[in-house]
Amino acid sequence: MKKTALTFLTIIPALILTFIFMSRGKMPQGALNTISFAAGYIFFNSMLFMMIYTKKTDKYRSAIYVSTAVFFVISFISHMFEARGSMSFTDDTLLNCEIPFCHIVTTMLLVPYAFTKTIIFPGSLLEGYAAIGTMIVIWLLASVTIGRGWCSWGCFFGGLDEGFSKILKKPVIKEINPKWKFLPFAVLLLVVVSSAYFLQPMYCSWLCPFKAVTEYEPLTSTTAVIKLIIFMSIFVSLVIVLPLLTKKRTQCALFCPFGAMQSATNYISPFEIKIDAEKCIGCKICIKNCPTLSISEDNLKSGGAGITCVKCGKCVDVCPKGAAAYHIKGVSGGHGDACRTLALYAFFMFMAIFLGGDFINGVQRLLKFITTGSFI
Repeated sequence: MKKTALTFLTIIPALILTFIFMSRGKMPQGALNTISFAAGYIFFNSMLFMMIYTKKTDKYRSAIYVSTAVFFVISFISHMFEARGSMSFTDDTLLNCEIPFCHIVTTMLLVPYAFTKTIIFPGSLLEGYAAIGTMIVIWLLASVTIGRGWCSWGCFFGGLDEGFSKILKKPVIKEINPKWKFLPFAVLLLVVVSSAYFLQPMYCSWLCPFKAVTEYEPLTSTTAVIKLIIFMSIFVSLVIVLPLLTKKRTQCALFCPFGAMQSATNYISPFEIKIDAEKCIGCKICIKNCPTLSISEDNLKSGGAGITCVKCGKCVDVCPKGAAAYHIKGVSGGHGDACRTLALYAFFMFMAIFLGGDFINGVQRLLKFITTGSFI
């Protein structure tokens, strides 16, 4: 009882803040809106409660992350059909700069803007759904706080390959050469250079697997059909099949250029995963279970997860001796629980603020379909 009360007291600030941000400062109106908001608010905060109460992170983080990704797809596709009548965009959509800005585009936006002062993405700068300016500010704030934690606490796509990676109890493909984790850096270089040369977001145009579940250009030409085939092939292989067979987040770990770019922000984020060499018994359970191949034997010796760490907490949860732990840079000795709680607050609040709306809207769309037969 004392532990329950203490945990509840710990999450009171989160209960207040998530209510303010998830409700946008006003009470929801109507039965569907109220039920959807209540479902999101209760679910998110109950998962935070369980993270702190059980001292297990990944299980409950993943429950939010995976379900939000599913509800995001429902919400986004419904929004596209509501606004355009299909998942494809038109020439008018491009000319009017009405394409929602995705965080992955950041990898292709910065260099062309620096050299040509040109924004190569056909989205709104400040107005409308997922405006460029809003998303850039969110990305900057996330980068200096949670770093590549974005990839396990904030990416509305990442929950898809994570969800498929958790279906089987044991992997069919038991080993992946850890050198493959450097492939996203090559993809990043490719899309940065090609986007700067052609002045268009080349990853979006040719390689993004999530075009399969968001939006794409009309299938009015052979090129458009080829692009859709590429999108679908990458989606099926990297988001569904390989995560299912390997129990790894293969799209995130082996392909995503945004994740590669975010790896650099782990240097400035105050939160990290430390590995206590004195407690570590060399069992390598953390290496085996890391979903993004971010821990190696060299990392065990150096005392921390690798640069590609997404701070999901899996290694912390599975370590039998408590050697792996959340840590705040500059803090030393005897503050493990406090560091973990502060880290969880930073990660969770970003997740609730950034993804909470997608979860709530997805639930609302699903309830609307159940009650009316239509998502829109």
